[in-house]
Amino acid sequence: MNNALWHRLLVSGIAFAPAGLGTGDGGGEFAVPDGFPDTMRGGTAEETLANVFGEFQQSETRATGLRDKLAQAPSAPKEAAGYNFEAGEKVASYFDGDGKTVNMLRDVAHKLGMPDAMFAPFVNGVAEKMLDGGQLLEPYDGAGEIKAYRDGYGLDDAVASTELENNQAFAEGIFGQLQGIPENLELPAKAAMMTLGDTAGGNALLKALSGRLSDSGIRVSGEANISGALSKEDLTKLDTDPRIDPTNENHPDMKQRYDPALRKQYDEAYARLS
Repeated sequence: MNNALWHRLLVSGIAFAPAGLGTGDGGGEFAVPDGFPDTMRGGTAEETLANVFGEFQQSETRATGLRDKLAQAPSAPKEAAGYNFEAGEKVASYFDGDGKTVNMLRDVAHKLGMPDAMFAPFVNGVAEKMLDGGQLLEPYDGAGEIKAYRDGYGLDDAVASTELENNQAFAEGIFGQLQGIPENLELPAKAAMMTLGDTAGGNALLKALSGRLSDSGIRVSGEANISGALSKEDLTKLDTDPRIDPTNENHPDMKQRYDPALRKQYDEAYARLS
């Protein structure tokens, strides 16, 4: 008898009685443990052994087939960088080429053992589901925002660039004069203010606010127009602006308090024009 099979039978608890100690038919007696499958139980030891051996062969065949399938199954690449990815047309604008977002997803997939063949379909599939469900914001397009602002006002590139700089300087200047913002909210409040300069609509708002204050004779320190090309008309308005008067240094109203930076710009602008 095959030694390995004999060992399996012993371990399984099948016991064979010595010949001559059976029922008197000379064939010996055998006992099987409780719970032994009826499908393998035979009338004699030989039948039971044949049934067990047949089941063993079937198990070996199934195990061999499973091992072959596992050996042929797709596996994760050796490194996270080994994942191939090409964004689907529908969501291509949401991925930074082959950059940070994709590399982050590669790292996660590698830790989970995801096969390379599943990576791109999985990432694209999730992104498309999120897009269809309204869970993805439109990707930011800086060049598109600049073009929208330029086209909206009918400006050429040079003038548009100057105006965008003016708007950013205006945002910084006006925020610096705001009062009553709690200290723990100052940074997020400033970030919200400066974010207006990231979009065409935000820049239009800053330009309109700047123009409205200017029409009212109020100029904001830090505004690029003041530090640059002030017209005689601008200077005339500033002539009566309380913020260029040193005697207003301690004025209780911040909007009328002396602003040395504004005064310096005012003096420099007059010097250039003269």
